[in-house]
Amino acid sequence: MLVAALAATACSGHHRAVPHSARLDVRQLRQPGPIPVEGAYSYARVERDGRKVVQVRLSAALVPRAAIPLDPGSYRLVSFQRNCNGNCHLLGPPSDECGRAFSVRSDEALTATVRVTFGTGCRISFS
Repeated sequence: MLVAALAATACSGHHRAVPHSARLDVRQLRQPGPIPVEGAYSYARVERDGRKVVQVRLSAALVPRAAIPLDPGSYRLVSFQRNCNGNCHLLGPPSDECGRAFSVRSDEALTATVRVTFGTGCRISFS
């Protein structure tokens, strides 16, 4: 009887595992200065212990963004650009890279602001 009750509870859909309970919101602000003529794609990579956890391309909006679900813990955010070479089907190597460590708690939404100056690099701040 107990086994049947446990099986019914497990299959009822009332118990859901939450794979990620934290979120990192990344937004990129382009600083004054030159911009790539053919354009560029912006990326964010989250690392833990020197290994890639996730890498995303930021949106192509006026203010590029991404929302990255994470498990609680300590990480490093790396931001970089890939310039378009002639067109955006052919991308250059990563450039204007910067990184910064951060921690995120359960049920927290942390915002990372990346300030990019093309050809010079970037800075990351958290709030």
